[in-house]
Amino acid sequence: MKLIITNILFCILFTNVFANADLPMSSLINISAKQRALSQRIFKSWVYKKNNVLDAQAEKEIQLSVETFGNTLNLLIENIDDKLTKNEFVLVKSQWENYKIIINDAANNNYLATLNNCNKVLDASQKALDALIKYANNKKNSEGSTYNYGTVVSLTELCGRQRYLTQRFVMYYNLHFYNQCAVTTPAVVAANTLNAINANFNTLLIADYNTTDIYDELSTLMIEWKLIYAKYSNNINNKLINTTELFDTMNKYFAKFDKLTQLYGNLLN
Repeated sequence: MKLIITNILFCILFTNVFANADLPMSSLINISAKQRALSQRIFKSWVYKKNNVLDAQAEKEIQLSVETFGNTLNLLIENIDDKLTKNEFVLVKSQWENYKIIINDAANNNYLATLNNCNKVLDASQKALDALIKYANNKKNSEGSTYNYGTVVSLTELCGRQRYLTQRFVMYYNLHFYNQCAVTTPAVVAANTLNAINANFNTLLIADYNTTDIYDELSTLMIEWKLIYAKYSNNINNKLINTTELFDTMNKYFAKFDKLTQLYGNLLN
């Protein structure tokens, strides 16, 4: 329930508070990076719903994520002043409209088509984020800044990447668990995604620009994560991960990485 309330507040915040506001580059990068997670989160919840697991919770998460994605995408398009970068987000919007239609189609049971649309939005969102980061770095370099802005941007992106990897792991594990093999080896993709989360954890933990607050958050989270990683990595193939527990656990990590990404983003201001 707490996570649902958090999502509602997030949606209201970006819809009402930031509408028609000039957002700082750190916020634009964070919001853009979060679009990747929302694309995966929608499909993850769609799989739960189609398999009659956590129906009401999954449906609410779909609707909140769909609304948030659309609203924040519009904010990005409105607030980015570079034409070439803005065009990348316009391309995301065209992919997004297709994805939204197929997700909201109650009669749709085509896992492969839905997954393909999901990953098209992910790819387009990543390309748009890359363009925004390039623009931000070039702009900062032209100002003659001696601060290693690019390194901090990369850390912000990497921590933000953890948000979408948590959701991606759940969606591919569930494709494996429910025998909905929209891809030939969903268990392999799930395992690779889990390993990527673990590797990124290690990279973030030793980053030079970590503040005390960031290091403390990461260290505490890493202690918890080691247990989760060992448990999940040993039980993917044999389908011994409880899907209800998985939904709650990875949403908890989504929220924690969201907080950490904001802390990294604050270093850019």
